[in-house]
Amino acid sequence: MIDSKKPDILFVTETWLNKTVSDAMIAPNNKYYVLRKERQNKRGGGVCALISRQFTVNLLETADDVEILAFDILLDAFNYRCILCYRPPEYDGHAWLYLSSLLSCIDKLTSTCDSNILIVGDFNLPYLSWDTLLVSGLYAKFHQSFIDCTCQLGLFQCVDEPTRGENILDLVLVNDPLLISKCVVTVPFSNSDHETVEFDLVLPCIALDNQNYCCKYYFNFKEADYDGLNAYFSDVDWKTELSVNLNVDIISCMSS
Repeated sequence: MIDSKKPDILFVTETWLNKTVSDAMIAPNNKYYVLRKERQNKRGGGVCALISRQFTVNLLETADDVEILAFDILLDAFNYRCILCYRPPEYDGHAWLYLSSLLSCIDKLTSTCDSNILIVGDFNLPYLSWDTLLVSGLYAKFHQSFIDCTCQLGLFQCVDEPTRGENILDLVLVNDPLLISKCVVTVPFSNSDHETVEFDLVLPCIALDNQNYCCKYYFNFKEADYDGLNAYFSDVDWKTELSVNLNVDIISCMSS
């Protein structure tokens, strides 16, 4: 996936990694920072993030008893706090304590944070509707607790297609919906039983101008309304427009 997609950031849950797997085996050629957290004293689970070395990254401290990874991407005056989580698909008393600890950790990382916030991961909460924010089916306490936390923190959930079976288990949460320009569900990676979620995170382009930072904005031609443009230009009487002056600059004529 790294070679074919060339992502700037790759989030992975249920890595099943352990100390026998080195960072160089995960991301060869030293093009990525490798941040990882393995499940302790038990097989399976684990989370890992690969971040392009073009970014400045600051790893944050998180709770030891949950599978969560947090880091800041530092872009001069703009910071992006990224949080990667995995919650096993269990609903007993231990699972309730796990979810409570996970939500407490998320709250501490976000409630006093002035940065843009991105939370991703596999939360294994199938019995809630992100359209209505209503809980149905079994284990309502787990699902309602998670919904209450996201609402309290003012988070928006961006995945609108099932990621396993008929359920949306893998989530992309942000504190500003404009941080995500595209979010699509694609084919699973390798032999995973979950679909892959791909999204574009909107980052500012920063330039140094007389010691003052300024934002530069660029047209997103991939999202242009080409059908509308064709319809508009088809209504132009080009024979008249171009016959006025044979030496006219066509680009200037189109933009006037």
